[in-house]
Amino acid sequence: MVMKRILIGLMVLAMIAVVALPAGAEPVPVDPISVSVDLLPGDSSSVEKMVTPPDYPPVLDLLLLEDETGSFYDDIAAMQGGLASDIWEGIVAEVTDFQGGVAGFRDFAQDGWGGSGDWVYNLYADLTGDKTTWLTGVGVLSALGGADTPEAQLAALKAAVGHGWDSDGVGGNDTGPMPTWRTGATHVIMLVTDAPYHVHGDAGGWPGPTYDETITELNAAGVHVIILTAPGAGDYSGLAADTGGSVKSISDGSADIVDATLAALEEVKTDVWWEIVSIDPEISVTFDKEVEYDVSGGTIVYFTETITADSCAPAGEYHASVNFSANTYPEEGTVLGTQEITVTVLPIPVYVDVKPGSCPNAFNTKQKGVTPVAILGTDEFDVTTIDPKSVMLNGIEPLRWSYQDVATPYMGTDNCCWEMGGDGYRDLVLHFDSQALAGTLSGYTVKGDPIDVTITGSTWCGASIEGSDCIWVVH
Repeated sequence: MVMKRILIGLMVLAMIAVVALPAGAEPVPVDPISVSVDLLPGDSSSVEKMVTPPDYPPVLDLLLLEDETGSFYDDIAAMQGGLASDIWEGIVAEVTDFQGGVAGFRDFAQDGWGGSGDWVYNLYADLTGDKTTWLTGVGVLSALGGADTPEAQLAALKAAVGHGWDSDGVGGNDTGPMPTWRTGATHVIMLVTDAPYHVHGDAGGWPGPTYDETITELNAAGVHVIILTAPGAGDYSGLAADTGGSVKSISDGSADIVDATLAALEEVKTDVWWEIVSIDPEISVTFDKEVEYDVSGGTIVYFTETITADSCAPAGEYHASVNFSANTYPEEGTVLGTQEITVTVLPIPVYVDVKPGSCPNAFNTKQKGVTPVAILGTDEFDVTTIDPKSVMLNGIEPLRWSYQDVATPYMGTDNCCWEMGGDGYRDLVLHFDSQALAGTLSGYTVKGDPIDVTITGSTWCGASIEGSDCIWVVH
């Protein structure tokens, strides 16, 4: 009596094949990108996933929010003189799918804060993939006003995500339209300034928002803020950190703004998560965590993936697909890669004994009557979980069956049987028509040739079983 040869010793083991990177290769977004697992019903296997967002957001919406107060005249002139074009080209060289927009800010048009012609926020070019349209927006920027040194950066940031302010004190929310942010893109506002920002509570009762409510609105909108600070701008590190952005210094006149822009974008934080997009019901896929928050580009995120075969899954091949995405969770993200999972569910291996209690298992192809075959119970397998009507021996159905303790599983290697009787565990004893069995035999050439015979079937809930024993053909 033996288990099916390919399953000897395989009780709770999973065989895993993964398609992974060779040593020294450049990182890819999802590794391994495909997994093949062999499992028994009810078994699980774990795989470590490495997910690496690219250095720059792969789908990027960036709104340039430019300081338009009087002190920034030289920086605006430099942008219009060619730096804006260089910024665009620098970004599209690194970002697969880019759209840019242009807006400006000054201050509240109220005494003590700004001039009568000032404004909190104006949108000059909506988000676009057309460089010419973007440069046209940059060309509208102008430098004037601002009055005191701090400006309305916080109010402008809120306006850019849809929250207006009465900037002139006469009622109404004076905001230009907010940019048309794309679903699934990483949303970034690039604030360029040489001045600190007013905060709620400044002397004189500044009418703008508090810092906390500004951060709350930006985070609710899924917008990261990167700040390029010219001399005199002050400390923006908190604003960058609180929105998953970054801050970089630029020189007076913004000559180094292209490098600063790319360096800032590389530090934009993103969330990385997974989503099962399709899965066969016979398997399940789970992870040790749902999302990894605040990940910088190029940083490897590790997930432990557990693949499980249902305890009642029939033998067969099953599939699942899992997307790994980056952006602001749980909004729609940019798909970094799709992992394909293949699970081969194997039959539960069972011990089989032809003519239990006898050895060798001699079989005369001319004999009439029935041949008894036992599926043996063990401390790990209860034969009453088998549906007897599903059992077949070399494809033939049993004539009858009963439950008895008739044999002990064979653990030897020299041949496939011994004469040991019951072991205290219930066995399923089935009787098959001997002539029908003889009609399935082939491959023997001389008297005494051993031939494998195979039992197949299923449990009451549908899991497949399989085992084999050998017989000696004596005629």
